[in-house]
Amino acid sequence: MLFSATVLKWEGVGKSTRVADATNGTMFLLNGNRIQGLEVRATSYSKFLYADNPNDQREKLAYIEATDTVANITTDIDKTFSSLLMSFAFYTDNDSTLATFTRSINSKDIIYVRKDPAASATRSWIMYLEGSKKRELLCPYSIAQVKELADAGDLTTP
Repeated sequence: MLFSATVLKWEGVGKSTRVADATNGTMFLLNGNRIQGLEVRATSYSKFLYADNPNDQREKLAYIEATDTVANITTDIDKTFSSLLMSFAFYTDNDSTLATFTRSINSKDIIYVRKDPAASATRSWIMYLEGSKKRELLCPYSIAQVKELADAGDLTTP
């Protein structure tokens, strides 16, 4: 299941730039099927290893530190997706001024969801695997709406 994490550190080849604010953290939805070694860090925070593509043995695991507790992360990971396929609207050419199209993504293929820095309350970027290729598309849903879609199967908020 997707779990919310305010990430303070994301270490790994090409991954350190994912955290926009190392002081306060950057909000992500991460996929529980990509996590290993979840542990407590500094009394209440958490640390774990994370794989963008757990099926690629060439890829090294990234190290993540988050402000979220192990208990909260575990609670979210233990939930089940409302559906194996999740349908999202995405902007054509990742341009929010263009029309949207719908694409269904297998929930196990979602790597992460992050806020769009230009409009964090209304848009997010979804990175997922398409075969063995990583794709990142701009979505007109907030992180909260993506989480709601994963948990409940539809959106109650517009």
